[in-house]
Amino acid sequence: MSQTKEIHKQLPNLDSVRAIAALIVVFSHIELQKQELGLANIRPVVRYFGSIGVTIFFVLSGFLITYLLFKEHTSKTKINITSFYFRRILRIWPLYFMVLLFGVFVYPGNVDNAGIVFSVFFLPNIAFMLGKLPGLIDPIWSLGVEEQFYLFHPHIFSMKNLKRIFNTLIGIFIFFYILKFCAAKLHWETVSTIMYKARFDCMMLGGVFSMWIVNYHKENKYFNTLFSPSMLFTKTFQRILYTFYVAYLVMATVNTNLYSDQFLSILTAGVIGNLALNPDCIISLQSRFLSFVGKISFGLYLLHKFPVELMIRTAKAWHIENLVAQNLFIYSSSVTLALGIAWFSFNYYEAYFLRLKDRKFSTPATGLMKMKAVQQAG
Repeated sequence: MSQTKEIHKQLPNLDSVRAIAALIVVFSHIELQKQELGLANIRPVVRYFGSIGVTIFFVLSGFLITYLLFKEHTSKTKINITSFYFRRILRIWPLYFMVLLFGVFVYPGNVDNAGIVFSVFFLPNIAFMLGKLPGLIDPIWSLGVEEQFYLFHPHIFSMKNLKRIFNTLIGIFIFFYILKFCAAKLHWETVSTIMYKARFDCMMLGGVFSMWIVNYHKENKYFNTLFSPSMLFTKTFQRILYTFYVAYLVMATVNTNLYSDQFLSILTAGVIGNLALNPDCIISLQSRFLSFVGKISFGLYLLHKFPVELMIRTAKAWHIENLVAQNLFIYSSSVTLALGIAWFSFNYYEAYFLRLKDRKFSTPATGLMKMKAVQQAG
């Protein structure tokens, strides 16, 4: 069995989750860019719809990265930090800097020098917060969060004791959660804004769920907590969880006062844990289309704003006034073109660096860690 197939067998549905999150972001940006260019939105205006997709991405990234680090730790009792960083560099940097350069030299408008400096040093979330990131490349802000997360997260796994690793993950999650909560309640506006853009708590929560569930499967007694994954995995709980998850997303989209990144992260971690690691999961999201979109989702996420704006401007230039015809044209052409560009980027640009990553810096052992799945993480 190929290593890719082994990963997909071990962690089913993750490509589909990634695909759904990417499409949520694309749809959100279509509506936001329509609004910016003077076209009517589909109601309700999706103020937090894009944030929902990004939050799902962050939880998924923390879940998967922790899973892979844990697998390497248990097979070798040691993490190769250097290889980890080179793998992430080869996955993220090539497309990140291509998008940044394209935005700086091609974007039709003034580009703030401070925004460029922040972005070059992987602080695009700060540039985004300050309004210094050109609109067509602002999805790169979340890549800065990912890179900042990687500065400390893999080092946690340099500890030999699993109990200490797990407690550290929980402790860091609690720290970031309390900091975000206090900043909001005490009106520390700058801290609150920075913490909203730095979703370390979302990523760490994904990591906590990942270790909790994997060690439950391994029958590690320390992870037999009062509320165990055995409860999370029951069919009754799954039905309640999936129904409430969809209902919450709909309600939070319609009424933004109901939206909470932290609450969505908890629900998302439970859903991902079931979809990826529950052998008795009652639903499957696997399909050819979602697998295809999940495979190219990194490029889709970073590049989609260019075709979206092009197609919206085309609809305006062609004077498509009928709202049904206008939206059919914008959505079908934007999504199709964005998928095509992402496919081209993946196969003719990103693939070179991914092959180099797997050839030079893949981790040995179980086949679960040579991982083409990590090509899609982050």
